[in-house]
Amino acid sequence: MTPIKINNMLKFKEEILRKLVHFSSLWIPFLYFYNSTAFMLRILISLSILALSLDISKKFIPSLNILIKKLMGSIMREEEKSSNSLSGATYLLVASTLTIAFFPKEIAIFSLSILVISDSMAAIIGKKYGRIHFMNKSLEGSLSFAASAYAIYYYFANYLEFNLPFKATLIAIFFGTIAEAFAKKIHLDDNLLIPLSISFSLLLGS
Repeated sequence: MTPIKINNMLKFKEEILRKLVHFSSLWIPFLYFYNSTAFMLRILISLSILALSLDISKKFIPSLNILIKKLMGSIMREEEKSSNSLSGATYLLVASTLTIAFFPKEIAIFSLSILVISDSMAAIIGKKYGRIHFMNKSLEGSLSFAASAYAIYYYFANYLEFNLPFKATLIAIFFGTIAEAFAKKIHLDDNLLIPLSISFSLLLGS
């Protein structure tokens, strides 16, 4: 096996590990399904403040940044290792807080579920099978995002009886797919851009 193939395999394994951690964030929409907005905001605001405090502190306490990289380095992207950057987890917590605070419950649960599941699918499929360039990602990854987002819609609409208008949802999925593929190009974190773009689209289309 060539060094390039070994390096690609290691990168793919790291991506799988990152997305397994990302997938664990499914607790947010799951817990929200069974609890009130006020309950969720108490939890998420507290966690967001904690995460932001850590990210800000690492800028002024180098030893803290070193410790975080030692503990979490294998699941951190290179840009997250900088003392001047916010972590993906921080963006996800802040995005979850904003989505739950400003959008109807069904829209928020749907958007956050797509953020967790579809974003993970896009990354894994894109890394493994991506060949065709699309914006800043791969077409294969983006199609995986859209297909899994539609599967989530189908499940929510037919089995959980969420009131999600079909046409508005398709438009929202389209904008979510574009957001996932385009976020890095405009220097925005997709953890923030995906749920907000889907939620806004659904709210306007409902």
